[in-house]
Amino acid sequence: MDSLGRYLRENREAKGVTLEQIAEATKIPKGSLEYLESDQYEFLPADVFVRGFIRTYCKNINIEPNHALSLYHERKGRPAQALREYGRIVSPTDEPESGRGLRLSHMLLILIAIVTFVVAFMTVGSEREKETLSSQKIIRKIEKSRHR
Repeated sequence: MDSLGRYLRENREAKGVTLEQIAEATKIPKGSLEYLESDQYEFLPADVFVRGFIRTYCKNINIEPNHALSLYHERKGRPAQALREYGRIVSPTDEPESGRGLRLSHMLLILIAIVTFVVAFMTVGSEREKETLSSQKIIRKIEKSRHR
């Protein structure tokens, strides 16, 4: 298995680019680039940032990031064959843990909102009905007292 760090470093050196130039162009801290090239992932930020660093690094030296991402996934103990999605490599861990659970929770929230609205509407409606009946009784009493 190739080392991601070695792969990146060899490609960078072949293009005659220094780490300082990449750091300046990409705004990735030079220390992070050094950790990346020395395969010291434990000193790098979260996985999502590292994948972004790899993509940005590769684009900066004009190489395809897919091979570098595959090397990273292999090194991290993920399947070597990553899934392609919209022209980029995605590991199975990039998928939401439970898309179904997310949809279910949204539906539950919507259902609760609808039930709350219906109950509130019925309560307000019954209060208005009572007020109307009460008003009608008062009007009848007034009319009766006038007729006497």
